Amino acid sequence: MKKIKIKINEEEKKLIVDALLEKRNKQIREHRPSEPVNEVLLKLLKK
Repeated sequence: MKKIKIKINEEEKKLIVDALLEKRNKQIREHRPSEPVNEVLLKLLKK
């Protein structure tokens, strides 16, 4: 899979993290796996 890199500012990063956390919580409520969302969150928060 080809990696795509984009530059985002802190405000955009916060919006993306908030959306991913909301998605993760929904997955957990629906008893669905949240690992894919967790992986993306970890990659985003590492930087």
